[in-house]
Amino acid sequence: MNGLWNKALKVFLGTSVLQMSSILNFIVLARLLSSQDFGHLRQLMLLNQILFSVLFAAIPISLLYFCGRFTDKQDKKTVARKHFVLILGCGVVGAIGILIFKNGLSELYGNPALSHLLELFFIFPLFYMIYNSVPTFLVALDKTHLIKWYCPLIAIVNTLVITYVATFASFLVVIWVLIITAGISAVIALLLLAWLTKNPQDDVNFKDTKFTYSDVIGYSWFLVIAAAITILGSKIDQFIISNKLGLEAFAVYSVGAFQIPIYSLIQSSVNSVMLPQLTSHIVNNQWDKLRSLWRESVDKISLVALPLAAVLTVFSYEFITLFFGDKYGDAATIFLIFSLLAPIKCISFGLIFRASGKPQYDLIGAVVFLIISTILTFVGVTYWGDIGVAVGVVMATLLLVFLMTLLIKIYTKGEMGFFDILPVFFFVRFIGWISLFFAFKKVIGWIQF
Repeated sequence: MNGLWNKALKVFLGTSVLQMSSILNFIVLARLLSSQDFGHLRQLMLLNQILFSVLFAAIPISLLYFCGRFTDKQDKKTVARKHFVLILGCGVVGAIGILIFKNGLSELYGNPALSHLLELFFIFPLFYMIYNSVPTFLVALDKTHLIKWYCPLIAIVNTLVITYVATFASFLVVIWVLIITAGISAVIALLLLAWLTKNPQDDVNFKDTKFTYSDVIGYSWFLVIAAAITILGSKIDQFIISNKLGLEAFAVYSVGAFQIPIYSLIQSSVNSVMLPQLTSHIVNNQWDKLRSLWRESVDKISLVALPLAAVLTVFSYEFITLFFGDKYGDAATIFLIFSLLAPIKCISFGLIFRASGKPQYDLIGAVVFLIISTILTFVGVTYWGDIGVAVGVVMATLLLVFLMTLLIKIYTKGEMGFFDILPVFFFVRFIGWISLFFAFKKVIGWIQF
């Protein structure tokens, strides 16, 4: 078990470097660009995030799932090579799609000026998918020790030049630099992936038949549809804000909706090492071991996520103004609302279904979430503006959590209940940390007064 968590820690620390570079870019550009230009940039990055989540998200899960079914290193190389080709294909499809639908995307955002920027930006999602896929390949191929070298290198390429150029260059130059540095990172990733997957087996058997792309697609297509619906549901608030309230309001809301990526890093790191183990426990009906592993994962997640979420909740205004400046002070309330939800996002409620080879349950949750999120965000923006939208997203997410835990209980025939998925200590710790930091803030205010 210690080996499992050591591997998860390596993945977490390595990918944290990549995410920290993204945060630095986000903060620097928010300070240096005008609200209008920053709004343009956030719209482009929102589009990239959606394409990444829809086209790319299922492939790492599929890669880990199928590599977990094989023990021979050459077999794993073959599996990895096929997934690598699919990533390239998905990236190309995404890039072509942006070019074809650039005018429609501009109308969706309520920003006609975005069409010209999309003509420059269209290739960025392809580069982004390539260099962000490497950590998952390193985990699947048991090469996690390379993460500590790869991630810092990519972070340096994508941060230092942009930070320097943004201090004096125009907005269009910043966009060009973003694309060029992403391209350099993609070339590095391609060379590494080519080396990792060289000399694969000609044939690999899965369930007594030759392993083909159809096996990957058969496993992944539910995940792709679920990801598309989920990302639409989770990002519809930003489309509504952009379309209904304008570009500057969108810029402020995007800062408030910004979440420290440590939560997603924790989730992806834990998921990547837990998925093969969960699959084994489910196949062998080892529910006691599964419950123990799940509870331990929630425990370890809570040690980092809960105090961080609590301090960001209590000191939301201080955090926003310190990093983004006083001009984004209005985003603090939105940031506070989303910070309350952050710990829940560290836990992947569909992981058990993916480990069972039943990703269609993710699709059910995604459809329900899209419906609920759309309704609540439209109601929210109509009556309470951007605050109402943020509250609507949080309420929709909590309802999704309840639905997924119910589906898990039904699917496992009661072996995994609500408090197995979300133990009581998780809530108690969060309330405790909130209370502690709130008291600390009051004491500081009293001393200063």
